[in-house]
Amino acid sequence: MSLQRVLARLLGLVLLSLALQACRPDEPAPSPPQACGPSNCEGCCRVDGQCMAGTALSLCGRGGEQCQTCTGARVCGAGVCVAPPDAGNTPDAGLPDAGNPPPDAGNPPDAGNPPDAGAPDGGGGGGVDAGAPSGAGCSEPIPLKVVDGGAYVVGDTTGHGDLGAGPCGGAGGGDVVYELQLPPRSGNMVVTVEPLTSGGLRPVVYMGPLCDTPRYCVAAGTEKGTATLVSPTPASGGKYYLWVDGAPGSAGPYSIRVASFNSLGESCGSPIELPFGAGEANLSVAETSWIHDTHGSCETWTSSGDHVYRLTVDRVQNLDVRVSATSFLGNTYLRSVCGGGELACTGGNVLRRQELSPGTYYLWRDSPGGTYDLYAHLSDPLPGDSCSMARPLVFSDGEEGGSVTESATTEGMFDNDLSGCGTLNTPDLVYTFTTSKTLDFRASAAGHRLTLRSATCSGTQLACGAENLAVGALPPGTYYLWLDTSTPGPFTLSASLTPAAPGDTCASPEPLVFSGGTLGGDAEARGNLSTRFHNSSGSCGGTGSDHVYSFTTSTPLNFRASTSTGYVYLRSGDCASGPELACGSSSSILEATGLAAGTYHLWVDSSSGGGASYTLRAALTPPLCQEPLPLVFRSGDDGGTARVATASGHTASAFSTTQGSCGGSGGRDVVYALELTEPRRLDVKVTSDTSGFRPAVYLRASCDADELACAVAPPVSYDATLSTGSLPPGKYYLWVDGFTGSAGVYSLTATLN
Repeated sequence: MSLQRVLARLLGLVLLSLALQACRPDEPAPSPPQACGPSNCEGCCRVDGQCMAGTALSLCGRGGEQCQTCTGARVCGAGVCVAPPDAGNTPDAGLPDAGNPPPDAGNPPDAGNPPDAGAPDGGGGGGVDAGAPSGAGCSEPIPLKVVDGGAYVVGDTTGHGDLGAGPCGGAGGGDVVYELQLPPRSGNMVVTVEPLTSGGLRPVVYMGPLCDTPRYCVAAGTEKGTATLVSPTPASGGKYYLWVDGAPGSAGPYSIRVASFNSLGESCGSPIELPFGAGEANLSVAETSWIHDTHGSCETWTSSGDHVYRLTVDRVQNLDVRVSATSFLGNTYLRSVCGGGELACTGGNVLRRQELSPGTYYLWRDSPGGTYDLYAHLSDPLPGDSCSMARPLVFSDGEEGGSVTESATTEGMFDNDLSGCGTLNTPDLVYTFTTSKTLDFRASAAGHRLTLRSATCSGTQLACGAENLAVGALPPGTYYLWLDTSTPGPFTLSASLTPAAPGDTCASPEPLVFSGGTLGGDAEARGNLSTRFHNSSGSCGGTGSDHVYSFTTSTPLNFRASTSTGYVYLRSGDCASGPELACGSSSSILEATGLAAGTYHLWVDSSSGGGASYTLRAALTPPLCQEPLPLVFRSGDDGGTARVATASGHTASAFSTTQGSCGGSGGRDVVYALELTEPRRLDVKVTSDTSGFRPAVYLRASCDADELACAVAPPVSYDATLSTGSLPPGKYYLWVDGFTGSAGVYSLTATLN
C-alpha cells in the first residue's frame, strides 16, 4: 500500500469520527462554534454537524423542524437518519476506490451529502453514489419520520414520472412516494399537501400501509387548493406509504405537513386545523372512532361521535362547506366559539355562511360513523351578494335616467330572503340606483323574479314580478332591485328609466279633444295599455295598466264614452282621488248627464296582468231641453181643423235624464217640443215596435215644470195614449220614456184638435 493510500484512509477515519459525534446522543461531543438543533438551525443538520442555510427549502423543513438526533450506526443527513456513507467503511476522502471492494456496495446513498466528496470512484468501484432516495415509486420511497406528533417536508413533482394512481385520481401526473414512519400510539393522523406556487401542482394524495395498494385518497379541486387525509393509525405505529401525485398535466413544488397524536380533533383543546390553499380545502376522512362531546341544533344523532376543525378568517369572507359520505352523512355545524355560538347547522350536504367577520371559527362534524369527503371554500363576498355589497346599476344618463343592460350570474350567491315574490332559500342578487327626478322604471330578466324596494335594501316593496317589472312615476331617490331564481345561473338584466309619457300619470294626462271644443261634440283616441303603468282603479274594475285623459267643458253637457277593451271611468276634480261620476266596461257605455262646466278626467284601464290596444270614443251633447226634437204638425187628410204630427225613434240611444209621474224611472228618454198659437187639445199615441218595451209619455210646459199629463202603456198592448184638455197657447215638451228602465223602437202620433 502506498503512503498516499494510507494517508487517505487515516483522513477518512478522522472525518467519520467527527460526523458520528455530531448526531449521536450516547457519545456527546463538544459543542461546535454554532450548535446545530431545532432552536437555532435555520435549515437542518448536515452529517458533519454543520447547520445548512434555511433559504432553500429542503427535506428538513423550515426553521430546522426536522433536525434530529440519530442513534447507533445511523447518522443525521438532510433531516433524516441514514446509514453512514460507504456503509461504515473508511471513507474514500474523495479518492478513487482503486479497485478495493466493496465500493459503496449498494448501501443507502449519502442522503444528500456530497457523495464521496464528488470524486469519481475510478478504479473499478462501480460508479458514483446515487444520492438521496428519489421517491420514484415503491422501490425508492423518501423516508419521512413523524417526531413529537408532527413532520414537515417540501418537494417537487416536476420531472417525476407517472408511476401510480389512487382511487380518486393521479393518472397522468408525476408522483413522489414517501415512507411515513409512525411511532406507537400515534392516534389520529392528518396529512396535508399544499402547492407552493400558483399554476403548478393540483395535488392528488393517496396513502396506505401497502405502497402499491393505497387505502385513502383525496384530490384538490383547483391549483393551489390543499389536499388533506385524516385517518387512524395502528396502535403499534409502523409505516404508511404516502403518494403525492397530480392531476393530468400539473406539477410543481409542494409541502407536506403531518400531525399525529391521540386526541387530535377530539375536543376544543386539540381541533384539526382546516388547511386552506387559495381559499380551498379538500379532505377525505377515514372511519375513525370519535367520542361524543356536543351536538348542533339540527342534529338527529344527538349522542354520536363528533370531531372539530378550526379555521381562521383574516377578512370578511363567505364560507361554503360541502360534505359527501359513503353511508352516514351526519350533521355539520359552524360556531363562533368552540363550545357554542352556533352560526349555521345542516343535516344535508351543504352548509353556507355569508360574510364571516375576521376571526376564528369552529366547524363540527357529527356522525354515527363512516367515511366522508369534505370540501370547504372561503371566498370574498361578490358584488350584489348582500345589501352591503349591492351592485351599482348605472344608466346611460346617470341619475337622469336612460337604459342599461347587465350580464351576471346568481351562481354562488347567497339567499338574503329579501326578494319579495322570489323563491326562498335560493340565490339572489341586488342592484342599487339613484334618480334625481321623477321617472318611469322598467326591468326584465328571463327566468328570474324581480323586486323593487325604496330607500333601503330591505325597504318598502314597490313592485314584484316574474321576469318583468314596471313602476311608474318613481320620485327622486335611491332604490334597490332584487333578482331571485330557483335555478342559479347566468342572466341578462335590461332596465330603463324614462320620463312619463302623456297620459301615463296624473302629472301629465293626455288631452281628449272634442270636435266642438269646450262646447262638446265627438272625440276618438287610440292607445296601447301594455306600455302603461297601473295608477288607478274604477269601481267597476281596472287593476292593471291604465291611461288617463282630461277635457274641459264651458257649459252643462251630457257625456257618453265607450272603449273597445278594458274599463273606462270618469272623475271630476282631482285626477287620482276625485269623485267617480260613472264607470263602465267594454261591454257597456259610460254615461253621465248634466255635467257642469269644468275639468274632468277619463281613465281607460285594464285587468290585472297587463293591457292591450284600445279605441276610445266619447261624446258631449247638450241636455235634451236645450235641443229638443221638433214636432211638426200638418193638416189632417180629412181636410178638417185637426192637425197631426208623426215621429219615430229609439230610446236605447238616448240618455236617462228624467221620469214621469206614471213611469220612466231608469228608462232612457227622448223629448219633443211643440208650440201652440191658439188653444188646442192634444191627443198622443206612442206605439212600441220592440218586444218588452212599455212606453211612457208625459207632457210638461217647460223642461223642469210640473207635469200636465202622463200615460204608460199597459202590459198587454204596449201602446201608451195621452189626452189633455184645452191647452193655452205656448211652448210644450212631450217626453217619450221607458217604463221600469225598458227601451226600444217606437212610433208617435200627435193630434191637435
